[in-house]
Amino acid sequence: MGARLPNELLIPNVTNPSGFWEPVAAVELHDRLFDGLGTSWDDPRAMPEHWQKEAPALRAAGELDQLLDEWLSDAVPIVVKDPRLCRLAPLWFDRLDERGVETVTILSVRDPHEVVGSVQVRDGFTGDLAAWLWLADSLSAEHASRGRRRLTVSYNELLTDTAAVRRHIATDTGLDDSHDNERDIAAFLDPFLRHHHRDNSVPAFNPPLEELAQQTFKALSAGPEPDTGVLDDVASALEQWQPLLKSVYAHALNRSADEHLPLLAAAEDQRQRAEHDTERTRHELTRLHADHRARVADLISVQQQLASAAELLHRTQQSRSLRSARAIRRWLGREIIDPPLQGNPPATGADDSPKSKQG
Repeated sequence: MGARLPNELLIPNVTNPSGFWEPVAAVELHDRLFDGLGTSWDDPRAMPEHWQKEAPALRAAGELDQLLDEWLSDAVPIVVKDPRLCRLAPLWFDRLDERGVETVTILSVRDPHEVVGSVQVRDGFTGDLAAWLWLADSLSAEHASRGRRRLTVSYNELLTDTAAVRRHIATDTGLDDSHDNERDIAAFLDPFLRHHHRDNSVPAFNPPLEELAQQTFKALSAGPEPDTGVLDDVASALEQWQPLLKSVYAHALNRSADEHLPLLAAAEDQRQRAEHDTERTRHELTRLHADHRARVADLISVQQQLASAAELLHRTQQSRSLRSARAIRRWLGREIIDPPLQGNPPATGADDSPKSKQG
């Protein structure tokens, strides 16, 4: 549709074989910022108050400015996608507004039951933790983009009526919808890669979170603009539950740690094996590099010898040519000075005269 993605995206894996489409530089910047603030992408608790004024955020702002210098070097619209933006969008809006760059926020809305099921399988989170994380991210993204140019896109409609969603995005963003790439889009939006559906997803989180999640989903899907009144009520309720939810988060972390200890041990074993393989590869590369340098030196020596031989051959040919030229000149000079006889000249003696013969 005329927009482009930044270079170097996260590589696909078994959980998302078609790709994540998240720029590595942005993901790493976001993770450093979360770490500096004492939180992480999977911590659904509220962000620290006034976090944008903290030193980690100020450093991140400088790093983001450098990325934007690179990404906005031409007039082509750029698309940045990363779930971490749900929490960190204020940082981006601040830096982009400073540059006078027009932004359009696209809120992708998916049934929370499907998201919870996906996160449980992918990350091993409890249902409560996954639901709380979905609520925190959804509410944060919606609140940060209020009063700005934005639109909501249904994940379900994106898969079932791609053309309509595409027209919707083109109309609201001003992007070009004339590109003939329907086949590429259809190949990418493979319905078989949708592993979790509302109709076969059993709620795996507690009723209070279930109710808040459903209210949020309906408010985000209300129309061109989300129902902000309902969303504010949900945010208030979630804020009141923070002490209880913090204990849920701690329990979930402990449970996840216990369940993942075997996986962590296996991962550590793989890491050590990888380090060993890396070291062995490094030694092999060092040996190959030395061998390469030796071969290059031999090649240079051979080239020098060939150059010397060519020079000697050239001089020899010049010398032979000079000797031949001199011999020819000598021969030509002798022929001009002393020409060869062409038969015997006539006799001029008295005995041979006609008068003598007649006497």
